[in-house]
Amino acid sequence: KKKYEELGLEIIRVDYIHGIVDTAAAALSSTGLVVVSLTHNKGYEALFTVLLSLFVFHSALQVLSDTFKTVTGKNTAPEIRARLFERLVKELGNAELLNVDARKVGSFYVVFVQIAVNSGITVEEAFKIRRRVADLIREECDLVYHVDISIVPKRKRYRRKR
Repeated sequence: KKKYEELGLEIIRVDYIHGIVDTAAAALSSTGLVVVSLTHNKGYEALFTVLLSLFVFHSALQVLSDTFKTVTGKNTAPEIRARLFERLVKELGNAELLNVDARKVGSFYVVFVQIAVNSGITVEEAFKIRRRVADLIREECDLVYHVDISIVPKRKRYRRKR
């Protein structure tokens, strides 16, 4: 319930606003269709065309804004990243957590995780770790749309002799 209160309201708000905008656009286009077909007035036709174009412009502006945030790296979600990092460090055990990155895409999140494991583990064990990490991330944040997990072998650190 706490997770839903923290994160669920955002998606409800976004969907609610999207629904209102879509309903308003549909009502406006229906009204315009009826008014123009009854009056055959070119002025009304131009007016409704401009008003509907504003809805299209609004949607295009949102898409461009999301794209700009993605390209510039402004769509990061540090609070989600910190929560996931903390949870994974507690739960992973033998595996070493190298990196966690969370990015907001629309109203959802995409998470990238990089984990180092002993080079002697089997593919089956690696898949079990991957499944566990994906499940932990989805438990921690309901709005995660995609989880990309990279599993790499642990590297031994050698000191160069002088």
